[in-house]
Amino acid sequence: MRSPEDFVDELEFLNKTYGVVNFDLYDLTAIIFKDWIIAMCKELIHRNLNISYQLPSGTRSEAIDFEVASLLFQSGCKNISYAPESGSKKVLREIKKNVKIERMFTSIKHSNKAGLNIKLNMVIGFPDDTHKDIWQSFWFLTKCSWYGANDAAPAVFSPYPGSQLFDRLVAEKSISLDSDEYFFDILNTYDVMPPKVFAKHLSTLSIKIYVLLFVLIFYGSNYLFRPQRLLKTIYNVFTGAEENKIDQILRKNLIKPLFNSFNRFKSTS
Repeated sequence: MRSPEDFVDELEFLNKTYGVVNFDLYDLTAIIFKDWIIAMCKELIHRNLNISYQLPSGTRSEAIDFEVASLLFQSGCKNISYAPESGSKKVLREIKKNVKIERMFTSIKHSNKAGLNIKLNMVIGFPDDTHKDIWQSFWFLTKCSWYGANDAAPAVFSPYPGSQLFDRLVAEKSISLDSDEYFFDILNTYDVMPPKVFAKHLSTLSIKIYVLLFVLIFYGSNYLFRPQRLLKTIYNVFTGAEENKIDQILRKNLIKPLFNSFNRFKSTS
């Protein structure tokens, strides 16, 4: 494992040599080593590099307390991602995701108090997902919204080669390895609706409806609990300063088409 000083040396080199001012960090386990992450934050603060960075903390994100959250914000981390995947304790056991839901709520509350922009990564359509599991996830989302989460991204389950669920689905003949079709489908993992779903108890139509409900429930509750965020969304959409998923969706599907239509009208008048 690299020392905090060595890691910050690299950020400083990239900043001063190439002018890099923002970094996307992809170490999913850094956050669980509290002493390391504190030392890294203090090193960044001491050097006063004036950079920003994003940190995914999906492995054990509930380890973030107020001390860590405050230092992350002070050292330039403005966006942090939590990856609970599901709000159903049954599903979390099945996918071996060792998340303590109540501790995650506490951690989200600390991160919000520290000023961090909080994103949740959730998955819909695990092989054994039921309607009850999805609604438990929706209730979990609403509580996260109450505790201060700003953004949420729904992904439809797609099994990766090498995972236990992938091996299980191959054994059940839900995935065929006779062609490269499945591996091309992996390229669409981050599409809102990938070509194939693997939930045994949910139809493709119900998953599409749940993805839509996911967005409506999370952002609807977010604006209800914190009305000032609705004003911020309106500002972001019209200025192009998107901060989360809903800002991007509204600007892409509402504002840009309106501007394009207006420009076409001006050019023909």
